[in-house]
Amino acid sequence: MDNMIRSVRPKSVNRNQRRFREEHESCVLCGTRLQMRAERLADKMTVREIAECPRCQVRARSTEHPLL
Repeated sequence: MDNMIRSVRPKSVNRNQRRFREEHESCVLCGTRLQMRAERLADKMTVREIAECPRCQVRARSTEHPLL
């Protein structure tokens, strides 16, 4: 069984990808990592993604995604 398990190397991330990830996952005011949550809207066919800073109590973004 052990010979069937292969180690998987994580994909290497270049500098631009790392910067993009840091900008979208951290608060622009204090640099704290954002807390993400999702909620289903009343129409049941849309999910709202909300990113908030736990330290500043500021909503960084709110994006709606339709479920198709």
